[in-house]
Amino acid sequence: MEDNDTPQKRKAHLTRDASMEEYAALKRRIFQAQRPGDRAYLPWGLSPLGVPQGVTLERFGPEPWVDWRYAPGVVTHGALSIPVNGVFDNPVLGSAAALICAMLTELGLSPGEIAAGFSAFEPLPHRMQRLGEVRGVTFIDDSKATSLTATQAALRMVGRGVRLIAGGRPKEDDLDFLDSELSAAVKKAYLIGEAQEALFAAWKDILPCVRCGTLPEAARVAFADAEAGDTVLLSPGCASFDQFPGMAARGNAFRALFESLQKTVTP
Repeated sequence: MEDNDTPQKRKAHLTRDASMEEYAALKRRIFQAQRPGDRAYLPWGLSPLGVPQGVTLERFGPEPWVDWRYAPGVVTHGALSIPVNGVFDNPVLGSAAALICAMLTELGLSPGEIAAGFSAFEPLPHRMQRLGEVRGVTFIDDSKATSLTATQAALRMVGRGVRLIAGGRPKEDDLDFLDSELSAAVKKAYLIGEAQEALFAAWKDILPCVRCGTLPEAARVAFADAEAGDTVLLSPGCASFDQFPGMAARGNAFRALFESLQKTVTP
C-alpha cells in the first residue's frame, strides 16, 4: 500500500472493488503485456508482484536510494539531472515528475527538452490553476477539489501562507484527518455553504476560522486579510451543488472575483 493511502481513498476504492486486494490485482494487470527487455516503473515500497520475469524494474520517488529521485527543483538519475519547476515541483506531484523524467528519457528526450515541458505545462482549469496576483497575493482556483483528500493535497502543494476558502455541500463525515496540513499551511479558513458550520466546529481549535456563507464574501474577506506573499486558495473539499450548478461554475465565479480585483484594486 502506498504511503499516501488514506481511509478516505480506501473507502472510495471499495465502492468499485470487493477488496483492496482485488483493486491491487486489477492494477497489476497493466504489466501483463510486458516482455523481457521492457521496463517497469514503480514507486518505492510498492510490491513488484505482477511484473514479469526479465522486465527491468526501476523505482521512482523522493527517497535517496531510488533510481529516479525527486528533490525540490530537480529529478536525478545517477549523473543525470533534470530541472523541475512549475506545477510539478512540490511534494505531491514530485514523484510523478520523477516518473515522467524516467519515461521521457527512455523515449529519447533530452534533459533540456523535459525541463522545458515542465516549465510550459499548465493544469486544466479549476485544478490548482494559478490565476495570478493582486498586490503580491496569489490566487489559485482548485474548485475541482470536491473532497477533503483533494484539499489535503492542495495544501501540501502550496506549503504555507494559505488563506483557504472551503465549504459547500459536504461529501464526508471525517473532517479531522487533515489537521496537520491545516496547522502547517493555513493562516485562516474562510468557510462557505452548507458545510460551514461543521467545518467551523471541526477546525476552530486548530486555526482561525470565519463563517462567510458565500464565495464572493469569502474572497473579499480573505483578500482584505491577506499580506503580500500569501495565497488565497479556493480548495473547497466539498461539492458545489448547494450554491452552484457544478464545480466549473464555482471556479469560474472565483476567477471573475479575481479579475474584478485586478481591475479595481490600486497596485
